[in-house]
Amino acid sequence: MDNKQQKISRKRKKWLKKQLKLQMGESKKYLYITAFFQWFQFMMRVISLGVIAKAAADLYYKGTTNFGSLASILLVTSIMGYLLSFFAKKYQGIPSQVARNKLKKDFLHAYKQTNGHLENVDTKADVVTVAAQGIDTLDTFYQMYQLTNLKVYLNCATILVIVSILFPLGGLIFLLALPLIPVAMISVQKKSKKIMAHYWATYMDVGNLFIDNLRGLNTLYHYQVDKKYQKNFTKKAEEFRLSTMELLYFQLQSVGYMDSVMYVGVGVSGFVAVLNLAQGKVSLFTVLFFILIATEFFAPIRELGYGMHLLMMNTKMADHIFTFLEQAKHVDHTNVTSAQPLEKVTSIKVKDLDFSYQKTVILQQLNAEFHQGQLIAISGESGVGKSTLVKILQKQLTPTNGKIYFGEQEIAMISMEDIWKHSIVVSSESYLFNDTILNNLLMACDKDESALVNWLKERDLLQFVTQLPEGLHTIVGENGALLSPGQRQQILCVRALLADRDIYIFDEVTSSVNEEHEADILAIIQSLAKEKLVLFITHKMKQVQEADQVLFLTKDQKSYLHSPKDLLKECSEYQTLVATQADLEAILYEK
Repeated sequence: MDNKQQKISRKRKKWLKKQLKLQMGESKKYLYITAFFQWFQFMMRVISLGVIAKAAADLYYKGTTNFGSLASILLVTSIMGYLLSFFAKKYQGIPSQVARNKLKKDFLHAYKQTNGHLENVDTKADVVTVAAQGIDTLDTFYQMYQLTNLKVYLNCATILVIVSILFPLGGLIFLLALPLIPVAMISVQKKSKKIMAHYWATYMDVGNLFIDNLRGLNTLYHYQVDKKYQKNFTKKAEEFRLSTMELLYFQLQSVGYMDSVMYVGVGVSGFVAVLNLAQGKVSLFTVLFFILIATEFFAPIRELGYGMHLLMMNTKMADHIFTFLEQAKHVDHTNVTSAQPLEKVTSIKVKDLDFSYQKTVILQQLNAEFHQGQLIAISGESGVGKSTLVKILQKQLTPTNGKIYFGEQEIAMISMEDIWKHSIVVSSESYLFNDTILNNLLMACDKDESALVNWLKERDLLQFVTQLPEGLHTIVGENGALLSPGQRQQILCVRALLADRDIYIFDEVTSSVNEEHEADILAIIQSLAKEKLVLFITHKMKQVQEADQVLFLTKDQKSYLHSPKDLLKECSEYQTLVATQADLEAILYEK
């Protein structure tokens, strides 16, 4: 992630704060219930301080006081305070949990729809870091900042009312001292923004680097550069540690400023109270009670000042979160409800399709029709838009212009749920869970083990499984790591068959597999194409020759849809690609 953090405008901050509050939904009432219990707990403390001040004044003037009554009242207020605190804590975390769960759900939904393919998002690691850790950091906003805000209004207003009745001049001093803490905060805000920006940059950097290095750990070992990358990670981790210490030091420094304001406020108001006592204008009880509750006035404001620091941190993270969700919302069309439930799809029509990424044109004026019962190969050199077309057909990307029809229904008016129900993609990103072969297959259908075994035998599929000691109960490892690439791809293809969709898209499923497994996979795809609508993306020209129709995409954004035989006559780029691969294969076989 780029260390240059964009400045968040005041309007954007206001919007982010509003969005964070909206995440609480109906659970926001628990925030007010908690504040209500905390205010009553605060009142128990005020009563205790009043009783203590009265007892001290009596002891001074009368030489005695009712210690039994004092102890009884303090015991009752302490018990009441404890019970109120217990109930407050019971409700305190609910709004935060609800809000964070909603954000995580929205985040997962957005990631699922887009598969992490978004502009202005550097890596999937950025997304994972924000989702895994960042959302939970917002707990301080919901549990600390929000409650402190309410506490300031309730507690300070209560103290002002009490003081204005007992000692009006003291109330005036409190009001005059009130703006000093925000002034102290504003005075250090510029430095705070710079420190916060650096902190979040190093936080995201070290998180992303850790995930990236972990995923590529075997590669680092194989190339023997693990120590070099370890040094780089250690350097980034040290930068994060230093930025964290800088932030903590700054926060402590800011708290020191706020403490100074609080002590000055308490000291000045106490001094004025004592002067008034000496002049006989107020009673000893009033002075003692005033001094005791003065800290109760400034303490919540001090907490709010610290809460403003947390809000600044939360605003940065909220900006990351809602930037991703906003982009996903722009790309995502899952809120569309199909005008009619999508019936069986036997054809796809692409009409005048354009797609550009930033200023780069990927697809231009693409027109094609695909029908059930044909094996349609999609081919062309790398970067011509084959996988982009797949993402558009799956509504993971939105075309710049043009229309796509599933049967007679335009894809823009089809819900994502209907897309999933009627189509399936098998690609390098398809995933095998760290479970048995059997369970990975059964997730696609309602069959039991016996029915699945018979189904596989009837179609002569996954023959290699019979040679495994555990058969279908073999554990495949994380994403099929304990299988060969060919075995993994076969299981993915067979699982797709079991799902029984109308549309099948196979994206480079024979890359990195040996000839034997390649032949098995092609046999599965060819057999499926007799009954279903099958799109087969491949860069291998020998496989393209086996298709009924070929959609060939060229480097200059032209497209051809012909039989392999006719395509050789129509497209020179296709001719060159076929001849080049044939020559390479001839050289390999000679060797």
